[in-house]
Amino acid sequence: MEKFPLSLDMSLTSFLSQPHFREKFKQEFPKPSLKIKKEILAPPLTEDNPLIGTAFDYLLRFQLKQLNPQAWSGNWVAERAIELMVRGKGEDVYQKGNQIISKIKKPYLEFLETGEITDKLIESALSLSKLDFFYRTRKFDKTQTDSRHVQDLRGLIEQFNPDIFPSDGKISLNPEFGLGSVIVGGADADLVIGDLLIDVKTISTLELKRDDFNQLIGYYTLSKIDQIDGTDPQQEIKRIGIYFSRYAYLHVIEVDQVIDPAKFPAFLEWFRGQFN
Repeated sequence: MEKFPLSLDMSLTSFLSQPHFREKFKQEFPKPSLKIKKEILAPPLTEDNPLIGTAFDYLLRFQLKQLNPQAWSGNWVAERAIELMVRGKGEDVYQKGNQIISKIKKPYLEFLETGEITDKLIESALSLSKLDFFYRTRKFDKTQTDSRHVQDLRGLIEQFNPDIFPSDGKISLNPEFGLGSVIVGGADADLVIGDLLIDVKTISTLELKRDDFNQLIGYYTLSKIDQIDGTDPQQEIKRIGIYFSRYAYLHVIEVDQVIDPAKFPAFLEWFRGQFN
């Protein structure tokens, strides 16, 4: 059996891109169809999809935190990027890094008080997106941001309807999976609300792609290895979903419709065995 050793450059996403994993997930978990048809509400204004997608992830979590102050939220991935950049470079550089994060955070903290989505808040999300990219890839995003990016993100957040996000359960923003995240070299979900785990996709097509479905199954698998940050220990994930931000549509899948509980323990043992 092929083994995949832990590497700092790996993550759940990179493991799932391996043919060995892709074939196993395809065999174990038939992908359900997404038959709904909806009109796109916020068409992209640029081709800078990764930048906009990650920036919207931040912006959406800002919005949910403002609406639900009790929501759990750990350190941003972007904050870790600053730590990575300044590690071993002296106290002065470290303090400068902290000042950068503090400056970026200021519009966010103001937003929590006022609820007003300003251009500065959106620009802050774009800056965080670039830092996030550096942390995950060790590369710099050299995209020149401009007013089109701000306009695109404003259009996306204006389409957001909080009524489609149930808030009767505990909310966890951008959580990790404890030991589960450690063994794959890094994994963090966008949102967990009660028993629902949500991934956010800022894409132009309303389509459940195989890779995106595998990612959801991967998150569910990690949740069975260790507790998700900010969630109740007794709370299990029973639903997985994708929020298609350009359509303001949340597609939810019942876990028991796509995972056979009788077969899953053997799959979980296989999964964990890949990292021994």
